[in-house]
Amino acid sequence: MTMWTFKQQHVAGLRAAAAEFGEKTGIRVRIEGPGSRMSSPVSTFRSPGRR
Repeated sequence: MTMWTFKQQHVAGLRAAAAEFGEKTGIRVRIEGPGSRMSSPVSTFRSPGRR
């Protein structure tokens, strides 16, 4: 799973929480922030009902 935030100051805390979550559940969560390789998550999302 990937979570994206536009606030750079949130990245470190979210990564720590994601690591703890991953240890407890086995689910890997990647945190992406400003300057990451993910430029715009909204532009790549398509609602199942839309074409």
